[in-house]
Amino acid sequence: MKALKLIIMLVYTSVSLHAFAQNRETVELVNSIRGQWEIDQAGRAIYNMAVEMPGFSKDELFFVALGYIHERYGNQGILEQNQEQGKLRIKGTYTNVQKVSKGPAIKFYLNTSHEIHFNVEADKVYIQLYLTGYHTTFGQTTMGAGYAPSTYEIYTLEYNIEDLYPIGPHVAVTYLTKSHTGAAFYESHMRAVKTMMKLEDLYLNY
Repeated sequence: MKALKLIIMLVYTSVSLHAFAQNRETVELVNSIRGQWEIDQAGRAIYNMAVEMPGFSKDELFFVALGYIHERYGNQGILEQNQEQGKLRIKGTYTNVQKVSKGPAIKFYLNTSHEIHFNVEADKVYIQLYLTGYHTTFGQTTMGAGYAPSTYEIYTLEYNIEDLYPIGPHVAVTYLTKSHTGAAFYESHMRAVKTMMKLEDLYLNY
């Protein structure tokens, strides 16, 4: 019995140390990018950029943004398209930003919802990218008693990004830990930065 207790304690200690190491690594990742995003009044992570384009009309710059949207997102996610006002808004998804595993039965990837807002005027384009939330859908099999048939249930998880670490206080939520949300935000941040760099390059090389 003592030997069994010792084995259980060793296993528990090993798992605890592994979780601590994961948390520490996640904190280090997040700290390496702190200050590279802002928080708006709604609690969303936001990235701002203004691109100076002297000599170009509002319509020319508007259609550059519209061409990017059609190529990257198609027509599905357009939230606003107003050429006269020079406004475009698009909603998209960064897929598979973080893998979540909870035993052999539960494995899924988190996806990050984002929006890009274009405000275009003659000689200048203002671009804002918002990270708004995480979402995923996964199935889980539940075994019935005896020879009863198994059931397969579909779960959908959605979380506002401002509620979770590192944007908001970490709270215990179904299936997610601080390591999950921290790593998911880090990857989402890196993709957001890549998107903004691509848009800047698109305009400057137009």
